[in-house]
Amino acid sequence: MAQPDLQEIAKNAVTWILGTVKADGTIPYILTPTRDNSHTLYQPISYSTESFIDVGTRYKDMTGPLRDTLKRTVDFLVKNQSADGTWGFWKSPGCTQAEVCFDPTGDAQRSPRVLSLLQWYNQVPDANVTKAIEKYADFLAVPSNQEAYRVAGTHALALPAGFVGLAIADLMKPWCTFHGL
Repeated sequence: MAQPDLQEIAKNAVTWILGTVKADGTIPYILTPTRDNSHTLYQPISYSTESFIDVGTRYKDMTGPLRDTLKRTVDFLVKNQSADGTWGFWKSPGCTQAEVCFDPTGDAQRSPRVLSLLQWYNQVPDANVTKAIEKYADFLAVPSNQEAYRVAGTHALALPAGFVGLAIADLMKPWCTFHGL
């Protein structure tokens, strides 16, 4: 069990992030100094997912507030999932070979972890969320897409390989990448 002071810090941090969720479900990419972050729709969701799931699985009193606010984010993810099952910006429209098509901003590279948010949310089953999870899993089942997520010699693909690995591990054994649940 977490120390009471750390519990309060964790809950307050997640509550703060939830307070930044926009009406459309996106989470702003906040950096200082500020700059144009219009290219980062999925990075903040992907990174925040780790805090949402950790707090949501440790502190059951947070489940309701998380689900209530994150419904908008989940709806955004389901609505904006690409036809191939992925999320994020690619270099050219219709490009599905991730290895050569990741946009330099990295949004698509970091987006695989949003799968974990959908999985966590779907503990109370929702047909649309289930379909989105399956669609991404189907994308990953295609051998050329698996190859695209490998970590190459220059480690250019370490981010997507890591995020895919975390998301798939949690699909196989829910929340094993968090705190040993």
